[in-house]
Amino acid sequence: MEFVNRIHLERKLKEKKFQEHKLTIIGIIESFKVSKVTTSKEIIEIYQLRWRVDYVSPNCYVFDITNKIRMILFIDLENRTFIFYGVFTHDEYDTLNIKKIAKNNSNTNKDKLKDNKDKLKTHENKTKQRREGQKGKH
Repeated sequence: MEFVNRIHLERKLKEKKFQEHKLTIIGIIESFKVSKVTTSKEIIEIYQLRWRVDYVSPNCYVFDITNKIRMILFIDLENRTFIFYGVFTHDEYDTLNIKKIAKNNSNTNKDKLKDNKDKLKTHENKTKQRREGQKGKH
């Protein structure tokens, strides 16, 4: 499974309140990268053993990392991608309108993945052009 939105994850994990749970959060993300799950039922069966997992809507899952920390992932099983939406304290989470977030993000996974691939391609092309430009100078 392909992971989208790594920068947001790294930024969140630098926050002091999440430092203690950094390895757990990274562990869940890493396990999804190699995950062979094909249904939402499998996701809940596998991860429910260790953390409470709420299925909010198609693609949207909330993981209770501890009784104080929650993580939201959007998982697109059809395209084998997932997006880290955020990690929150329960108080922060309670202020979110999770149904609205789920609705707004359910169709954006494909767009975000395409955008990320386009950005990577643009970056690779710029690097290639820069290298070719340097060859002529020597």
